[in-house]
Amino acid sequence: MVIIDVFIGLVLIYFLYSLLSSTLAELISNWIGMRARILRQGITNILNDKKPENGLWLDLYKWIKEGLLVEDNDFKFTPAGKFYQEPTIKYLAKPGGKHWYSILNRKPSYIAKSNFCNTILNMFSQKGRGVTEWEKIQFAVQYNALHLEPESDKMFKDFLSRSGGNYENFQAMIKNHFEEMTMRVNGWYKRKIGLGLFLIGLFLSFKMNVDTFQIIKILSENQKARQEMVDLAKSSLSLYHELGDSHLMDSTQEYIHLLQLREKTESSIGQSIKILNNGWNFKPEYGIRRIDTNKISNYKSILQNLFEAQKKSGIEAKAIQDSLARSTFNPKHIKELVAVRDQLDQNIKTKLDSLSHLTGFSIHSIDTLDTTNAAIQGYFYPQGIRKTALILSQSHPLTAKFWGFILTSFAISMGAKFWYDLLNKLVTLRGTGIKPEGNEKDKSASFIALTPIDIHRLNTKDPLKIAISQHGPYWECLPGFIAINEANDPATGRYIELTYEGGYNHDIPGYVQVVLDEKTYNISVKTIVGKKGEFAEGDEQFIPKKGNIRQVATGTWGTAAGLVLNNRTNRIAVLTCGHVARTDFSPYIDKNKDSVFFHNGISLIPIGRVNNVVMSSFSDGGVIDLFESIDTTDLELMPINNIQEITIRDENKTEVIVKTARGPINAKVISSSKSYSFNDRSAKDIKFYDLISIGNLVSSNLTPITSHGDSGSLVVTKIGEKPIGIIVGGTTDNDKNISYAIKMNDIFEILQLKPII
Repeated sequence: MVIIDVFIGLVLIYFLYSLLSSTLAELISNWIGMRARILRQGITNILNDKKPENGLWLDLYKWIKEGLLVEDNDFKFTPAGKFYQEPTIKYLAKPGGKHWYSILNRKPSYIAKSNFCNTILNMFSQKGRGVTEWEKIQFAVQYNALHLEPESDKMFKDFLSRSGGNYENFQAMIKNHFEEMTMRVNGWYKRKIGLGLFLIGLFLSFKMNVDTFQIIKILSENQKARQEMVDLAKSSLSLYHELGDSHLMDSTQEYIHLLQLREKTESSIGQSIKILNNGWNFKPEYGIRRIDTNKISNYKSILQNLFEAQKKSGIEAKAIQDSLARSTFNPKHIKELVAVRDQLDQNIKTKLDSLSHLTGFSIHSIDTLDTTNAAIQGYFYPQGIRKTALILSQSHPLTAKFWGFILTSFAISMGAKFWYDLLNKLVTLRGTGIKPEGNEKDKSASFIALTPIDIHRLNTKDPLKIAISQHGPYWECLPGFIAINEANDPATGRYIELTYEGGYNHDIPGYVQVVLDEKTYNISVKTIVGKKGEFAEGDEQFIPKKGNIRQVATGTWGTAAGLVLNNRTNRIAVLTCGHVARTDFSPYIDKNKDSVFFHNGISLIPIGRVNNVVMSSFSDGGVIDLFESIDTTDLELMPINNIQEITIRDENKTEVIVKTARGPINAKVISSSKSYSFNDRSAKDIKFYDLISIGNLVSSNLTPITSHGDSGSLVVTKIGEKPIGIIVGGTTDNDKNISYAIKMNDIFEILQLKPII
C-alpha cells in the first residue's frame, strides 16, 4: 500500500502540473487563435487544391508561412475563404485585426460538422438551379457552380455520384469527410502544442522546485504526507473534465473558463506544496532598495506604523519572557500576551505585504527609510536575476535536482489525459483494497442497485444497453480492462461479457440490476480472461511469401488485400491495414517517405506510395497508390468488388475464407459487431468498435487463424467469395484463438474507395 500511495502522490503531481501546463498552453493558444488557424488549414485542405510554387525560395517561404499558421493574402478569394465569409461561419468568432500578422485575426476555433455541412450545402444551393433545394445542390455540384478547383470539384462530384441521388447520403458523406479532417486537425494541434507543453513544464519545474527525486523521497519517508496526497488526489480528479471541451466554447467564454481552471489548479498545487513542503525556501538577504522619490511621503506613513508595530511586538515579546521567568506566573496573562503578540505579528505581515506590493520588492523586514537617498534598508527575499541565479546554482546539470526537473518536464509533456487516466485507475485500485478472508460473496447472487435513469437521454429501452451505460465507466477504469460486449447464450439469453487481462482478480458481481418503467431487470454479467489484441504484422525477421508487402519507412510487413479505385486520386491502389501502410508509428502519413514494396514470390519490387491512412475506432485502413509503371496483372491481386455487409444474422453460421499470403484459411464469423482493445507500437491502446470476430470452424481447434504478416489479408464469404473485411490482428480469450477484421463497407466509406469494375 505504501508503494501505491507514493505512486499516487507522484502521479498527482504530474497530473496537476500537466493540467496547469495544458491550461497555460490553451490560454496562449486562445490568445493567438492557434486552434482557429489550424482548423482554417484543415478546411483549406478540403476546399482548396494545393498548388506548388515556382522555385526553391517560394516553396521555402510558403512552408514557413504554413508552419507559423499565417494566412495567405489571397485566401479570401479562394473557395475556403468564401466559406469563411458565409454568415453561419463568419459570426461564430470574435472579430480581430485586419492584418495577416495580427494575433487577433481570428476565425472560429470550432465548427460543428452539421454547421460545416449546412454551410457547404447553402453555398451550392445559392449558385444552383431547380425547384427544390436538392435540385439546386445537384445542379451546382454537377456543373461546378462554385468554381471549385479540380481536386475539390472531383471530390464533391464523387460524393454526389456515390450518394445515389439521395440527399441524406450526400449530407453524410460531407459530414464524414469533415469529421476525418477534424481528427487530423486535432493531431496537428497536438504536435504543434507538444513542444510548448515540455517548455512550460520545464519552466514550472525550475520555478516551483518540482523535483521528481525529491518528491519520491518525501513521500517515501512521510506517512502523513502520503495520506494527505491521496486525499488531495480524490478531490482533484474532477479538474480534468473542466479542460476537456473548453475549445467548444465561444472564445471569450473559453478564455474566462481557462482562467478559472488555472486558478483552481493552482489552488490544488498550493495544497500539494504545503503537504510536501517542496517549494524554494529562499533566505532573506540584507540590502538596500531604491524607491520612487515622489512616493517617499506615502512610504513614511506606512513605515511609521510598521516600526510602531514592530516595537510593540518586541515589547510584548519581552513581557512574555519576563512573565515566564517569574517563579509564579499567571497562565491567563500569558495567553492574553501571546494573543496580542500574534495580532501584532499579523498586522506587521499585512503592512509588509502592502509595502511589497507598492515597491515591487519581496520584503522580509525593514530597518530604516533613507529619505535622502530615497531607499529602504532591510531584509529582502531574492527576486529576478538573483532568484534565477540561486535556482540555477542549486540545479545545474551536474546535480540530481537538474535531472529531476528534466524527468518532471518529460512527464508533464505526456499530457493531463495520460496522468488523469492513470491516477483514476490508481485511486480506484487503492479504494478497492484487499478484502478479509471468509468474506467472499456468491457472485451469482450479487446485485448492484442503481436509481432509475433518464430513459429519454439514453434513447433506448433495452435494459442490457442501459446496464452497460450505467456501469461501463466504472468497469473501464479497472486495471487490465479490455472490452465490454453484448453476448448471447442460446440457453440463458443475452448477457454482458467483460474481458480482462490475466493476472487481475476483480470482484465483479454476477448480475447488475436495472430499474426501468418501475420494473427491475437482473442483467447477467460474465467475465472472461483474455489479453489485448496484437496486430498481425511482421517484423524484420519475418519470412515473406508472395502477396506480402513491406513498408520500408517502418520495416513493417503485411498483406495486400486487393486492388481498389482511390476516389481521392482516381488511381488504382492497393488496400491493406493502416498500421501496415503508415509511414511511422502514428496514425498519420508522410507522403514523402520511401516506397512500399511487394513480394512477387522471388523478390521485393516497389509498387507505390501511401496516399491515405485512417486509424480510428472504426477503421484501420491504408491505401497505396500504384506507380504508373506497375502492371496490375503482374501483382496477381484480386479487384475488390461485390462487397457484402455482415450482420447479426451471419453470426456462428457464415463460413469465410481468410486469404493470407501463406494460403487460404477456412473459418467462420463468430460476432458481427465486437469491441476490443489492441496494443500498438505508438504505445497507445487503440479501442476498436464494430469488428468482425472470426474463429475456427471446429471449436476444439485451438490453432491460431492468423499470424505475423497477415494484417491486411482479405476475408471473403465461402459462398460467392464476397469481400467482408480485412484482417487487423488477433488474440486469445479463454484459450480460444480469435482473429478480428475491419468491415469492408466501413473501409470503403471512410477511405473513399470505389470497387474496380
